[in-house]
Amino acid sequence: MKKLNKGFVIPLVISIIVLVMVGGGIYYTKTKQSDLSIKINSTIDQNVGWKTYTDSSYDIQFKYPDSWQIVDEKSDVLIVKIADSMALPKPDSDTPSNFFFVRTIGDADIRDLENGSLGTDGGWNVGFAGIFWRYVYNQDKNINIVMSALDSHAQKVEEQILSSFIYTDSKDISTTINNTKSVISSILPTFGAIGTVVKINGNNLSGFEGDKNIWIENSLGQKGIIYSDRTVATDKVIPFKLENKYCTEDISYSGKPCPAYLNIVQGVYGIYVSPWGEKSNEVEFTVTSN
Repeated sequence: MKKLNKGFVIPLVISIIVLVMVGGGIYYTKTKQSDLSIKINSTIDQNVGWKTYTDSSYDIQFKYPDSWQIVDEKSDVLIVKIADSMALPKPDSDTPSNFFFVRTIGDADIRDLENGSLGTDGGWNVGFAGIFWRYVYNQDKNINIVMSALDSHAQKVEEQILSSFIYTDSKDISTTINNTKSVISSILPTFGAIGTVVKINGNNLSGFEGDKNIWIENSLGQKGIIYSDRTVATDKVIPFKLENKYCTEDISYSGKPCPAYLNIVQGVYGIYVSPWGEKSNEVEFTVTSN
């Protein structure tokens, strides 16, 4: 058998290696470009194929997935209600499915909005049977949007529907949402012993179903919840009496016993509200000795 010339073999091997490296580089580049293209297209086309609902009498418009259907329209205060036809209700709930509906604001809600006991807050909160709820109010437009989601995937879909919601007279819902951030403007007094009556002032302090709760947090990051008296607290003012301990979890809707308590001792604490899961700014309160 005739031996190959070394002067021929070495260049041949080098050529093969170069071709493999170049080919791999081209494949990698095309793959990354393809991945990038998919990501870009999925962002741009997230509402492609969705249906559009328009109501000229209320100047509203929004998009919703093809699998969602209009289940009710123009009845009493309801403008339109759409529901996910693919979703089944939870066994322990009478909620028919994931839904998104638009209605006019009821008289009771208007009174609560005007006297400050109800805020225009938007955000998710867990209600009965573990169902997520979100309410958005626009008093100027007399519009109330209500969303119900059975899981996190449905939440994302409904957030996408909400993001497409516009008023066709050019004033969109983002104005309402951006004005719902909770802000504490002051706390009085700024120090005191156990038993001191304290009052925080601010805007949009209310949460789910009108809850007006406060969180107190020590320097170690341990926190407890302060349940306010809903008969005197409003969306702008929440008074409370400083106790010697607070539950570390919000158990108001679970019915379960408190698993642990934060003991209040001398020191500096952060005070804030967190309606709809959105934390406000913190103000400081110093606990002194009796």
